Amino acid sequence: MASRRSVCSKLFMSYFKRLTLLLFLLTALAGSKLFGASGPVDASSVIPFLSEWTLVDHVPLRFDAHHTQGMVKIGPNFYLSAVEVLEKTASTKAWKSGYSRTVGKGIGHLFEFDLQGQLLREIHLGGDTLYHPGGMDFDGQWIWVPVAEYRPRSFTIIYKVDPVTLKTVEAFRVKDHIGALVFNRELKTLVGMSWGAEFFYEWTPDGHLLRKAKNEFSDVQYQDCKYVQGPAMLCSGVLGNAMGRLDLIDLLDFSLVTGMWAIPRTQKGTLLTRNPMAIDVSGDGLLYYFLPEDRFGTLYVYELR
Repeated sequence: MASRRSVCSKLFMSYFKRLTLLLFLLTALAGSKLFGASGPVDASSVIPFLSEWTLVDHVPLRFDAHHTQGMVKIGPNFYLSAVEVLEKTASTKAWKSGYSRTVGKGIGHLFEFDLQGQLLREIHLGGDTLYHPGGMDFDGQWIWVPVAEYRPRSFTIIYKVDPVTLKTVEAFRVKDHIGALVFNRELKTLVGMSWGAEFFYEWTPDGHLLRKAKNEFSDVQYQDCKYVQGPAMLCSGVLGNAMGRLDLIDLLDFSLVTGMWAIPRTQKGTLLTRNPMAIDVSGDGLLYYFLPEDRFGTLYVYELR
């Protein structure tokens, strides 16, 4: 009996905490702030799940962005991570190498561009076998971006980049493929997701591992996530090629708070949440920026009210 009561109590507290977090985000006062890529965002505008999507702009890129990965908006400009593949990876026998793929060859890029799609600056990230940048986040001072080998369970360098000077600092290394990063501004920690979001990690900014947790709630492959006050993160991703997804994930226990399945597609049929995402505010609504298509793709701007 005591054991059953203990289990019921834990379940109740888990649901109560998740409900409390959701209610907080939905009913926060106008003065209560949470942070997007470019600064403070009103808490009541960050939940898009009860709103309709309205396409307000689409901007063709005027440069080759290769295979787009992560994006943040800081002030009027965007910072975009991308991988340029020079030699594709190939399947290999894992029992021989320990990996399911060869390492391939490529170049990791970080682009800065404006709202007209014009390239302003560019740097390379990584090197040698580590050339695959991932989803990234901004902490108010640094852009945090992972650069990994282009295969599961491999290696990653975690970089922080000054958006003003584009000075790059190697923060630490991880023995796994980290595909996306979020900076938790409340706890001053970094949260990362492995290939296919199989595992969640949490580190201090200098790389001390605080915890590693199995993703128990979702098969969505998260591509890009952004911190929101709660603490939580808003993640975009896809389930195969059939369905897009936006999820609000609790950063305390990595549980799903709520999600949105009704994701629009481009005219080419590409899910908007396939690759990078950035968020910003506009009046009483929230602007979402997506770059789902590769090379000379299009920046899609949607408003959610």
